[in-house]
Amino acid sequence: MKHLFVARAIYPAEVGGPSNTIFQMAKGLPDATIVSSDRGMSDALKKKFGIKVNKSNHIEGVEMWVMKSLYQQPLSLYMAIWLYKNIKNYQVVHLSSFFAPLSVFAAIICLLFNIKFTLAPRGELYGPALKIKSRMKRLLMYCYCSLYKAASAFIVTSIEEEESLKSITKLKGKKILITPNSYDFTDFPVIDSNKDSFIFLGRIDPIKNLELMVEAYALYKNKTPTPAVLRIGGTGEYNYVKSLKQLVERLGLSSNIIFHGHITGNNKMNFLNRGIALLLLSKSENFGNVVVEALAQGTPVIVSKGTPWKIVEEENVGHYVNYDIDEISNTLIECYNFNNKQDLSIRCSAFARRCFSSDKVMTQFNLNINTLLKEDK
Repeated sequence: MKHLFVARAIYPAEVGGPSNTIFQMAKGLPDATIVSSDRGMSDALKKKFGIKVNKSNHIEGVEMWVMKSLYQQPLSLYMAIWLYKNIKNYQVVHLSSFFAPLSVFAAIICLLFNIKFTLAPRGELYGPALKIKSRMKRLLMYCYCSLYKAASAFIVTSIEEEESLKSITKLKGKKILITPNSYDFTDFPVIDSNKDSFIFLGRIDPIKNLELMVEAYALYKNKTPTPAVLRIGGTGEYNYVKSLKQLVERLGLSSNIIFHGHITGNNKMNFLNRGIALLLLSKSENFGNVVVEALAQGTPVIVSKGTPWKIVEEENVGHYVNYDIDEISNTLIECYNFNNKQDLSIRCSAFARRCFSSDKVMTQFNLNINTLLKEDK
């Protein structure tokens, strides 16, 4: 079965989790192609990976068409023409956004040529995400639900995302496949035993609840004679990043909380490797790729109940916390004082590799999608 993944951006673009996740999914299937815009790919990245725009490329064994974007907008004339000419060559098309014009256009082309398609909302239909530009999204949902009813299935990453999808009246009764994001752990470095910092890595955005993290860290510092530093990796909208740095200054934490900016490649792996614990206190997450990446590096996690990561507490590889400053600060103290960090690191890494390896996840996905499409005939 020939699969086509339609993406707004794709690895090696440096624009967030979905671009990497879609690449790993395609890599884990026996016959998959990706078509994506070049959004987030600098000329240096294209040169490094030998990527030619508007032509077929092969990256790590995956065929990839990288189409020239127009003002960084994924749906360009190049993309539209390619989809119209080529989409009929595939048995199933996988879309990766509910609201993106690219997904809407691709879904229409699928219907025109009677091609089956799936849709992965990637967290766009969670409550907190829907509150952003809420009026526009309500209007678009009303229009798009009629189109996406034709999807063979919706792909979600967790039970929580499945429940969120089921709550949308117009989509009730649609088939849903739970497929967690998967990873190729081959190139992950050896666990570093020198874990000396608390860390956050991701987009610096209000939905990540970073003010709560900073305030909880301030309380932890006041309770601890020699506190570990908190390292923040990532970038965001200028004014929001500035306001967060001002909060750090007001709390007198400028020497304790360090902003590292955008981190990629081996530097990202090394950053995760040094963590006493990773903090992810988001108001909402459909998955949170960085949780698996941290665990694979032997770094335990402190995650909020706005994330789908209750399992880390059940597996004893992390803490599942409320939005409570005292609870979070006490959890930081517990992690800092924990004696058997080496055994914990081994347990974290083993859990990530057991549950999220590409071989395991994508073998099951391939079986599920084949069965589903046979039923959908």
